[in-house]
Amino acid sequence: MTTDDARKRVLIIEDDEGLSKFLQMLLQRRGYNVDAAFDGATGLEMCKLSHYDAVLVDYIMPAMDGLEVLRYAVNEPNLPPMILMTGSGNEAVAVEAMKLGAADYIVKDSGKAFVDALERVIEDSMAQDAVRKRVLASLEHDASAPPKENASSVETPTEIVTICAWTGDVKFNDEWIKIEDFLKRRFGVSISHGISPKALARYGKQLKST
Repeated sequence: MTTDDARKRVLIIEDDEGLSKFLQMLLQRRGYNVDAAFDGATGLEMCKLSHYDAVLVDYIMPAMDGLEVLRYAVNEPNLPPMILMTGSGNEAVAVEAMKLGAADYIVKDSGKAFVDALERVIEDSMAQDAVRKRVLASLEHDASAPPKENASSVETPTEIVTICAWTGDVKFNDEWIKIEDFLKRRFGVSISHGISPKALARYGKQLKST
């Protein structure tokens, strides 16, 4: 596998070509493989034709705005996590985006703080998507496996598992619970916590000061 193959792929859907190129350059410097689309319809078509790990979607665009892109994407299988980019003061839009299935949102700005925040949002969204896929894969495997003798002791969900894109909590039997509690109650798996090398690299100074 080459270095380009290993890099995470991000698609930017942004009608402002200057801003799109600026974001593309910043993310490429952070090690991402970045493509750009200048309208919602083109961006959705690119998502169908190529694999992306995350998609940044601008809110204000002609013909199809960011919320319309999300409304369409929610009905499409296997699309990557969508992150809505808004201007300041658009909190109501951000809430609507989350209801429509956006993985997260970010307020557009300039400077290093924005770039750092953008990378965190992308990485967190991809991590949440990976958890969601693992949980769904486990459920599908469990559903296709022959029943065990003691299967009655394990709770069975009454509906498809829903994971909150914001907190990572899981909706299980009409109750929002932590992913650790879900895995323990659903599969009997006990969870321990640690600090990954990635977290140490990113938050090492804060951890040492606490």
